[in-house]
Amino acid sequence: MTKLILLTASVCYVSVINTLLINAIPINNSSDEKLIYLCGGESDGSDQSYCYHYSALSREWHTIPDMSTYRANFGLVSLNNKLYAISGTTNWWKRDTVEVYDPITDSWHQLSNVIFTRGSFGTAVLNNAIYVCGGKNGEEYFVCESYIPEANKWTASTPLTVRRSGLGLVALGNHLYAIGGNGLNSMERFDSQSKQWTPMAANMSAKTRSWFGSAVFMDKIYVCGGHDGSDSKSCESYDPITNKWTSIASMLSKRIDFQLVALDNFLYALGGFMDHENTNTVEVYDYKLNQWQYTQSLPHNCSAFAV
Repeated sequence: MTKLILLTASVCYVSVINTLLINAIPINNSSDEKLIYLCGGESDGSDQSYCYHYSALSREWHTIPDMSTYRANFGLVSLNNKLYAISGTTNWWKRDTVEVYDPITDSWHQLSNVIFTRGSFGTAVLNNAIYVCGGKNGEEYFVCESYIPEANKWTASTPLTVRRSGLGLVALGNHLYAIGGNGLNSMERFDSQSKQWTPMAANMSAKTRSWFGSAVFMDKIYVCGGHDGSDSKSCESYDPITNKWTSIASMLSKRIDFQLVALDNFLYALGGFMDHENTNTVEVYDYKLNQWQYTQSLPHNCSAFAV
């Protein structure tokens, strides 16, 4: 059964300071192959609509049909074997459109628009629903909304307790975790039963962290890089059982607006904005060795994309 892993939201875009956003999510297909999907983002000075997938078996990138819209700073998630590209920006104009890619028909189709137009938000899947939280459109948002594919309808959800943009949003167990954001190092947790957000006691060790990479890996939450007053390469993991953050080995390069993806017992840091320009470099983390090393690059220099 093929697993689609979306590199969090465009060909190279991550919700980090105006660059490509990547979203990574698993999608099941007809084989046991695992695929990383990368779409949109910013490359060569303009927003993009192209998409690729990466085969962990062949270690090659292959094109799939372009999205219908140029997107950066958007959301990209997989649910029920399909890939959803959500909102974001085109040349700094915020978009409210949503489209879905079906790997069986190899095509994109338009869906109902989001309620709140925004960019630099967090996107995650919890209990067969897509959640979008935070972000900004002129002002920073704390609003959340959720989408049920069967109804093709967006519904307002319980808002965050703090306005957050450039945040990380991940699902672990029966909870959503909203992490960091512009000028923040705090975290809050959404309970799928009570439908309430609760500020968590634990703060990240970084003084602030925004436009960073986040992923669930080995039953913990990992965050890397981003902006903490300056560009960062530091990494840390959060254990929901102990409610504690622990520093791990730093990445080899400082990155913002990149994607962090878990695949086959490794973490991958893809692309982003580095040394004042977009990059196509990729590094991989071996948790057994607590060590990063460079690996095969992306097809393009990009940031603010999704995987």
